[in-house]
Amino acid sequence: MSADAFIQCRVTSEMKAFVQSLAAREQITESELVRQLLEAVLRSSAGSAIVSLEGTEAPNREARLSVRLDPDDWLVLK
Repeated sequence: MSADAFIQCRVTSEMKAFVQSLAAREQITESELVRQLLEAVLRSSAGSAIVSLEGTEAPNREARLSVRLDPDDWLVLK
C-alpha cells in the first residue's frame, strides 16, 4: 500500500522525547511508530467498521512482528 496522505499534530516535548526513545528502542522511525500506534487504535476502536487499512493487498501470513512493551508503555498504548 502506498501512503500518500499526512496527519500532523502538536505534542509536548516530553511526548516527543518518549516517541523518539520508543522508536529508537524498536529500531524504527518515529513516523513508523506513530503510524503503527494509530493503526492499532483505529482497528481496536472501530471494530468491524474498518474492513482493511491495507487496501486490497493480501496480508502476508508469513510475516510476524513481536514487540515487548514495558508496563508504562502498554498503558500509553491503551
